[in-house]
Amino acid sequence: MPKTIRQFLLGAGQCLLVIVGMYLAGRLGLATAYTENKISLVWLPTGISVAVLYRWRTRYLPVIWFSIVLIQLASNPSLAFGAGVAVGSTLGAWFVALALRWQLFNPNFAYRRDVVYLFLFAMGGMLFSATGGVLNLWAHGIIDRAAVFPTWMIWWTGDTVGVLIAAPCLLALSRENVRTLVAHRVEGLVFVVIFALSVAFMFQFSQGSGGPHLIFLLITWASMRYGVLGGSLAVLLTALMAGWVTATGHGPFHSSQDGLISLWMYVSTLSGISLMITAIQAVGIRANLSLTSSLEQTQKMAADLAAARDEADAASRAKSEFVANMSHEIRTPLTSILGYAELLAENPEIGGSYERRAEMLASIQAAGQHLLTIINDILDLSKIEANKLTIERLDIDLVEALREVERMIRPRAEARGLLLTFHLDSPVPSHIMIDPTRLRQILLNLLGNAVKFTETGMVQVSVGEDTRGGERRLSIEITDTGRGMSGSEIGQLFVEFTQGDATVTRKHGGTGLGLAISRRLARMMGGELVLARSSVNNGSTFLLELPLYPAPGAVEVKSLDPPEPVPAASAAPGTPIELGGRILLAEDCPDLQDLLVFFLTKAGAQVETADHGGIAIERLAAAESRGQPFDLVLTDMQMPEMDGYALAQAVRRRGNRVPIIALTAHSMSDDRQRCLDAGCDDYLTKPINQQALIACCQKYLMHSRIAAQERLAAAHAQRTLNRVPSGNARH
Repeated sequence: MPKTIRQFLLGAGQCLLVIVGMYLAGRLGLATAYTENKISLVWLPTGISVAVLYRWRTRYLPVIWFSIVLIQLASNPSLAFGAGVAVGSTLGAWFVALALRWQLFNPNFAYRRDVVYLFLFAMGGMLFSATGGVLNLWAHGIIDRAAVFPTWMIWWTGDTVGVLIAAPCLLALSRENVRTLVAHRVEGLVFVVIFALSVAFMFQFSQGSGGPHLIFLLITWASMRYGVLGGSLAVLLTALMAGWVTATGHGPFHSSQDGLISLWMYVSTLSGISLMITAIQAVGIRANLSLTSSLEQTQKMAADLAAARDEADAASRAKSEFVANMSHEIRTPLTSILGYAELLAENPEIGGSYERRAEMLASIQAAGQHLLTIINDILDLSKIEANKLTIERLDIDLVEALREVERMIRPRAEARGLLLTFHLDSPVPSHIMIDPTRLRQILLNLLGNAVKFTETGMVQVSVGEDTRGGERRLSIEITDTGRGMSGSEIGQLFVEFTQGDATVTRKHGGTGLGLAISRRLARMMGGELVLARSSVNNGSTFLLELPLYPAPGAVEVKSLDPPEPVPAASAAPGTPIELGGRILLAEDCPDLQDLLVFFLTKAGAQVETADHGGIAIERLAAAESRGQPFDLVLTDMQMPEMDGYALAQAVRRRGNRVPIIALTAHSMSDDRQRCLDAGCDDYLTKPINQQALIACCQKYLMHSRIAAQERLAAAHAQRTLNRVPSGNARH
């Protein structure tokens, strides 16, 4: 059936239901008219009109007006009279419905103000109904002028009571309220029977005013037990019974005009009590719900606080363990460094034993490298936490990068008697776009752990390409035959500052940062690092997956075996680099100044020093004036009086293009850029590596020599041009 037809049939059915309900309620009201003035004691159609207009709004105004006309025609055949009465009644009901909507009335009487609104607006709206009805009675000669006011009072009161007892039932008619009644259907049926018999007895046979007041107990019970709908129905039944008994000349309210007023007061009071009980009960329910919600929130807060306390305790324990581990990891190599240095200083005879001295110096160097690794791990973690670490994508030789890692790890593996193997599971591109520093860092962490925790057996690295999911990924598996891990250790594997063995008697060192940093780096590179498998005494396998971006011109390689050696035209590996040129070193630390001067002069450079940037400026100017300018400037970036940044800026402002290399302990990406922005050409981080320092200096000294040769050639060409006689110039 089309939607428009369904909507039409539904609307027609509702209109018919309203007309029939209004007509039957009106006929019932006319049947219980008071004998002296033929005006109904309780006029239910007004209550129905208010409920219909509140729920279905103004589109039902014509239906209401038509229904009232039909009711009036049943007692008075004058169409004009019925139409006039219908106008006043319709306007009164529309006013009540509009006022209730304006005040955001709740039809379930959830608030006490809803009861007050219904009573006030019912009394106000029925002024229209009573006025229209009485004017029509007087205009048609049914009552004289003396009876206008008494009739108006009776009409107004009857219509108001009709709203108070009929409207609540219809306004509260909802599925939820009906389900509440149906849930107590057996109990409700027994109650209705007892209630009906009680009302009939009290009104039919009780001649005093005390009997009907016992109905208050039943109304109270109905409102509390069955809600707003049950209480309203009980009030409606009581009102109908009381009106019928009074109209037939029985009961306690039929004897006089005061009895009629008492009937209205009685019915209105019943309605008010029922609705107010409902509202108070709703307030209590809301209070209980609020209390329950508050209790639940309190319990949740307590649980959250307990969880936070546990997390804080765990964090505190982890911090304590980390500090203890860090203290051990730092103090142990420092003991070696300080001890061997003291031993060398106090025992000159050791200098005569080359093997013994070399052994001590190697221990000092290894301990210093261990300290540098710890510091780098902490700095990397801090950069990751501060979102300061940047990932590059450079063209690298993948096979050579893997061979470099192998060369760095193999001595440690062989020292422990382990077999270290690298092989390809599938062909891979020869060159890829990736961050080489971070790839090497992750692999060194994983392989370092594998070697450290493996007593016997092997460490195997399997490299291949994985295309699952439609995306090319570089897959690297590191498998060892070491001690493996238990379930509890696996759960803490990638948590910062934690280790599988956190006891003071732990066998293996470490800070507990390597794996956590490696996983974060892998994710920042768009990949993932996971523990593929591990079991106690059966070893572990870690899987590193990274996005695979082949570099332009890359070819597929099927083996990691090194190519046949090609005779080199250059100097043999290990040949010292010779420096030639004049270098100005600006450094405020005397020890580091002496060390760097030693490195540079040993390589063949001529070095002058300055304790801060101001002295360096003076030395540069003096050298320029002597015609012996410096070929390179090395400057620390943190110095008293004038730091390296101010020095570089001052040199560039003077138009001096001498190469400047920054020396700094700061290693953030923005620190490098800050040095370059100040005018530096390159950047080296402390601690300074001798080979890296010499190589960097050689690069820029070569640039200086080339620039000097170009300047000499240009000057020679200018002098030659100046010697040519002007008369021989060509035109």
